[in-house]
Amino acid sequence: MNDSAELAKAAEKNKAAAIGKEKALTGVPSDQLEWHGGSVRKTVGSVRVNFPSPFKHIPIVILTSHWIGQGAGVGYVETLSDVSTAGFTLVSGNAADNYYVNWLAVANNT
Repeated sequence: MNDSAELAKAAEKNKAAAIGKEKALTGVPSDQLEWHGGSVRKTVGSVRVNFPSPFKHIPIVILTSHWIGQGAGVGYVETLSDVSTAGFTLVSGNAADNYYVNWLAVANNT
């Protein structure tokens, strides 16, 4: 399988998982939510991010790209893979010394 097909397969798998998790957070009071966030420099195609402490439940993870000093858009969409209570893997063809991915993970803590 080529890289594009692998990325598409991972995106569909994570999209389905995210839809189920979205319903689980609807109407949850903010004092029952747990979150972690950060930024990781991405100089290779795949990067594993470990949360500072594990979640009780698998979180929803949101990604944004930050390409410092560039006046152009990124070439690929960042894709989540292997989301767990301990962390996640982000995958794409974007990589540079000045390329970062910001992330936010949120889960129900009850």
